[in-house]
Amino acid sequence: MWEKLFNEEKDLYEKCAALVNMMNISQAEEKFSQLRQLIAIYDTLHTDEFKEDVQEFRKFLSENI
Repeated sequence: MWEKLFNEEKDLYEKCAALVNMMNISQAEEKFSQLRQLIAIYDTLHTDEFKEDVQEFRKFLSENI
């Protein structure tokens, strides 16, 4: 559902919100590779939306790999 929203959404804030929700799910399921891929997608958007949230995901990855 979140992936579909990300792909269809035009608004940058909403795209980032969908990505962060997917990151939350990946983190909860301990899907580290998927989380890393989602962060890489976020980085291609060149935005500061949800920057603090993404930093926490980066920190989580660095502590768990």
